[in-house]
Amino acid sequence: MNVLWPIGIVAGLSGFFLFYYIGNAKASAQASPIKVSTMAAGIALNVMQTIALMGMMTVEWPAEMENTSSGLQFMVLDVQMAGGQCFMGSDATGRYTVTCLLFPVIVLWMLCCSLMTRRFVQCAPFSRFESYAWTWPRTFNIIGLLLQVGFSTASAVVMQPLMCYRHPNGMRSLLKHPNVMCGESEQGALLAVGMVTGSLFIVAFYSGCVVAALKIPSWSLQGKNDLVMCFRFLTSNFRLNRWWFGLLVMARGFGFGLIIAIATDTPAAQTSLATLILVVYGFLQAVMWPWKAQLINVADVLLSSLWAAPR
Repeated sequence: MNVLWPIGIVAGLSGFFLFYYIGNAKASAQASPIKVSTMAAGIALNVMQTIALMGMMTVEWPAEMENTSSGLQFMVLDVQMAGGQCFMGSDATGRYTVTCLLFPVIVLWMLCCSLMTRRFVQCAPFSRFESYAWTWPRTFNIIGLLLQVGFSTASAVVMQPLMCYRHPNGMRSLLKHPNVMCGESEQGALLAVGMVTGSLFIVAFYSGCVVAALKIPSWSLQGKNDLVMCFRFLTSNFRLNRWWFGLLVMARGFGFGLIIAIATDTPAAQTSLATLILVVYGFLQAVMWPWKAQLINVADVLLSSLWAAPR
């Protein structure tokens, strides 16, 4: 297992490099077959994140659901369930810090890749590959896309230091770090790390997306194509009159993490609030019909209905 983690990290960073060329494919008003495939992959990834988040709830799920959610805990960067404890050590603060560092590492890696490709094509023997060099607007688009895809995961990670559950003896400890008692200094250290991560990759990122969603129509009219390209991840999957719907998709993921944090000891409240989020999202999705591909719209509505159905 100690060997698998470094291999996985290297494979992941290589995949992010290749993702630049997939995620920056030419956009069109109608979804191409490749675009439909990438949207379907995004929906599938979102389903796995949702199952993993539900597995974090203190709800007694059926055995099949428990087994499935346990196997998908890597989607919320649960290093213990994924065998990462052997690689990262047993200290809760250290493990949590390494987990949170994953987000800035990805951003820095993409920026470094952009710099490297731009330098690469400046060398005479490789100048013929100039068309493959990364541009800053497209680099920021891919960084935004990766943060958008991982928004539910980031929300769950940031909320972990707030997820306190009560033991029969009245003591309270963290749901994902049972050895860390709530109210003690170690929880404070985790909270500090989580607040920094959340400020950058939840609050600042989402706020930037909101501003961009408001500004994109005027940027397009003014010919500010580079700015539009930087935030194309927010709009490329949706119909032109529903360009902002990606904000609701991210808000849904954040909501799941939030309800686990505010109602850790109340399973009934967790399921009720989760159902409310799914019903509201499903209703808005059915009314807005935002995705470019009709098949994706149907799948999204059906999945929201299935999740919200009583169990």
